[in-house]
Amino acid sequence: MKNSFKILMAFVCLAFSTEKIFAQQPLNNPISEFYNGAEGYPAWTDQVRWNNVYNMATFDFGSCAACTGNDFEKFKYVRDIAYDAGGGVLYYPAGTYRFSVGDEPNSEGLMLKKGVVIRGDRPTTDFRAITNKDINNMSVTDHGLNNMPTKFVFDTTNLGGRLQRGIPKMWNSIGIKKGSNEAGLHEVSHVGICWVSIEFGYVFFGFDATRWADSYGQAGNRWTNSVEPWKSQRRPDGTHPMDHFAGNKTWGEDSVMMGTKRFVFGVRIQHGGVPNYVLAHGYPDSTFIAEDSPYHFGAKISVYGSNLLVANNVVAKATYSFPFTLTCRNANLTNRPLHTITVPYDYGKGLSVDVNKNYIAAFINRSQVDNPSSQYAPNVIIRDNWLYNHSNKSMDVGGGWMVIKNNICRREFYHTNDVYNSGVTPPIWGTFTSNGRCRTNISPDDYLARAITVSPRNAWADSNMIGGLGTGFDNSGEAIMVQDHLNGSECYSFAITNNRVANRSNIPGKAGWMGVWNSHAIGLYMTHNYVASNIMFLDFSSYGADVSIVKHIDPENGNVWGPFGDNVRANVKDQRNFDCASGEPAPDAPTISVRDSADFVHIVWSNVEHEAGYKVQRKRTSSNSWTTIAYRPRQETGGNVIFGFGPRIDGYIALNDGYPVAPFNRNTWDGQTRNMNPPVWRDYTKMAGEFDYRVIAIACEDDETAASDPITVVVRVPTANSVVLNNLTEDVILYPIPAQKVLFAKSSQLKGQMLQVLDNAGRVLVDMPEVIENAIRVPIDHLKPGLYNLRTKANGKPAQVKKFIVQ
Repeated sequence: MKNSFKILMAFVCLAFSTEKIFAQQPLNNPISEFYNGAEGYPAWTDQVRWNNVYNMATFDFGSCAACTGNDFEKFKYVRDIAYDAGGGVLYYPAGTYRFSVGDEPNSEGLMLKKGVVIRGDRPTTDFRAITNKDINNMSVTDHGLNNMPTKFVFDTTNLGGRLQRGIPKMWNSIGIKKGSNEAGLHEVSHVGICWVSIEFGYVFFGFDATRWADSYGQAGNRWTNSVEPWKSQRRPDGTHPMDHFAGNKTWGEDSVMMGTKRFVFGVRIQHGGVPNYVLAHGYPDSTFIAEDSPYHFGAKISVYGSNLLVANNVVAKATYSFPFTLTCRNANLTNRPLHTITVPYDYGKGLSVDVNKNYIAAFINRSQVDNPSSQYAPNVIIRDNWLYNHSNKSMDVGGGWMVIKNNICRREFYHTNDVYNSGVTPPIWGTFTSNGRCRTNISPDDYLARAITVSPRNAWADSNMIGGLGTGFDNSGEAIMVQDHLNGSECYSFAITNNRVANRSNIPGKAGWMGVWNSHAIGLYMTHNYVASNIMFLDFSSYGADVSIVKHIDPENGNVWGPFGDNVRANVKDQRNFDCASGEPAPDAPTISVRDSADFVHIVWSNVEHEAGYKVQRKRTSSNSWTTIAYRPRQETGGNVIFGFGPRIDGYIALNDGYPVAPFNRNTWDGQTRNMNPPVWRDYTKMAGEFDYRVIAIACEDDETAASDPITVVVRVPTANSVVLNNLTEDVILYPIPAQKVLFAKSSQLKGQMLQVLDNAGRVLVDMPEVIENAIRVPIDHLKPGLYNLRTKANGKPAQVKKFIVQ
């Protein structure tokens, strides 16, 4: 009896000590922990195997000779172990980790594989990117995430002594690559990075294509000019940002293949971006050294696919610069001889955030409205980011069922100021680097210096704050803009609400327009924005339907103007049928239906008359407080669009019916009729529990009297146990890895399962027909050093196989 009691107590102590070991690791979902209030979070992030943790500070790398003192090799080694285990977390406790990546055409950065994420330590304080929401009284360094415990520092290059200081290498990236179980990058899901400060690097979660060229030199691009050795040696596969401009087989003929379920959360980037000493554009190869900034069309954070989260990140202003001698031609004078100007090396140039937008310009399916591998890929959440930049856009984003909320785009004039104290005497001139031309005077060219450019389908932009638009020597400076640029953007069911542009007297800049430029709009609701002016349709080949532009406030003097702004053409259908100024009748209350789905809650409502728009709200059934999860445009016309040669709304044809469609856009217009402004919303920010939903029909003012009856629904959130990653259906954690004399296994479902240890030849070395507890010790002290497989299986469930190392 005494012996039995001792054995029992020994096992209890062992289980307790095992729990202590696991308690030292962060096992929770940091995204749901952060967004634990009424705003919700993307439910799919619970499918990441957060509790399969590999501690990069305590991991035993004894069997990896290349790992000694090399953080880059350590990353690759443990990443592959986590991938073979079906996914997991590479946990980097507080500290500085230095990565020396290659700089050859076919090198790679820190490339994540399917199911593998990077996690640092969450700051105990200062863990919010946005700390000040007063855009009129905000400096260019007034943000959070300033003392991140976990730091990634990449090596730099001065290009063989040709630059005064080092700049990022081409492969200084957190990226993705396919593993042995995937056909391409489009199958690399459940990847991301959180709570890490990145110095001299960037994030690029890209996509695949139907055809890549054998090399950059063999590609069918039409305006890039790669330099050696990249021209002949680079084998494009989508892992590098330059591949999509310089590596696709035939420009405008190949198709993009997006991925899914990717996130960038709680990341701080400084002195980062995609450098360019590869694509010379208008420069002869013999004179091209590098651009005077990160690549004009490259972003500090780029994420492509459906089910995306880019949230609570900071792109910080650089703390230094250096004079850069630039070889270029005068703007608009492509045939003039080359000459040189001196400018600062400016980390503030280029894009800050790019989602589903910039890199897909070369692909034929980029604007197919029903294709999840297009710029309208569904479930995109971009919120709470603090972004500093000068030229191009703070954000270039596309998506369906997209929320762009509570971001700060803070810019700074650099034309008359040496903002980095680089030693260059103002005026500071810039470059438009897609054609190798430089600017030495004021130019009417569009320098793309905007805050947010959007390709929306069922989207909502709300409570974003913008300051310091424009650059000082060009004609751009829009705040939130839908524009037909390289991507064939159209405005499909887009609400722009409660956004604010800073007073120009406080922060000099351009006007800060919001709206649609040279594009069609089927469903547009704009209200309560603090903005100097509005753009709608500036050419007569465009049209709009289901449009309601209600009330805005000029931030300079507080004047209220509306209902249609100063620039709406008469071919907007709703201007003839809806007019707040003439006393439009109050709308009726809609009726709704609600159902839970795998990744979202589906809300549908009836169309009513006389509405300016709709508001979709949610609350916990036990609460009295409603949270707005989306604004929606009105639905007077039904939103049915015929996609032929020149899209048109039923009964309302654009004044110029021969709307030109470029040859590489032809697959977009397929002759089908679609409802592009449906009375539907998908709530991707769902949380588990019982919730009430309602929809409010909004009158001219933000009137909530026409609310639907609430509908109650029980919401379920999928977890890692309910999805398949590399054919694993259950969640068994092994610790420590590598193991020596002891291996622990733990799972909430381990009890009652069969457990075996096998060698690579399939021989069973440990056989436990029925495990008696959920946390156990696996006897491995008799095993020789090497790689082994642990297999578990329960009745009626697929077997789970995980690899582990014995030292």
